[in-house]
Amino acid sequence: MVGLLESIGDDSLYESIRYKRPRGACVFELNESLQDAKITLRLAGIDLIRVRKLRSLSDYTPTSRAFRELEDELIGEGEYEVYEGFGFYDDTPLTLRFYCDYETRKVRYLAILAYRPRVMRRLRRKLEELGWRRRFLFEIEARVRRPT
Repeated sequence: MVGLLESIGDDSLYESIRYKRPRGACVFELNESLQDAKITLRLAGIDLIRVRKLRSLSDYTPTSRAFRELEDELIGEGEYEVYEGFGFYDDTPLTLRFYCDYETRKVRYLAILAYRPRVMRRLRRKLEELGWRRRFLFEIEARVRRPT
C-alpha cells in the first residue's frame, strides 16, 4: 500500500476516491478526543493516511452527498468542527468525518464511508468490541445472478 501511495501521492488518490459511489456507511456516537478516536481506529485495523480540518462542505461529489444525507438524518443538532480523514481497511478505501463539539473539543460523531461491499459489517464489529456505540449501518450488496 505504501508503494501505491508514494507513486500516486495521497492527495490524488484521495481526490479520485471522492468521486466514487460509497458502498457502505456507518455512524458512531462517541465522546472522546480526536487523538483517542484515531488511536481506536488504528487498533481496529484502519490505516489512516491523513486527517484534516474540513474547510467547506459545499462540493457535489458522491462522497459529499452521502455525508450530507447522514448529517441531515443522523448527526445531532449543534455546532461542530468537522475533520475529514482518508484511510484503508483491508485494502478498501475509506473516507471518515469526525464531528467535534466546539465547547468540549471531543468527537461526538464519526461517519465512515466504505467503497466496497461487506466491509462496514466487519469494521463495525471491531469498533463495537472497542467500546464504540453504533448509531447507523448501511451496506449495498452486490446482487449475484445464478444461472437457471
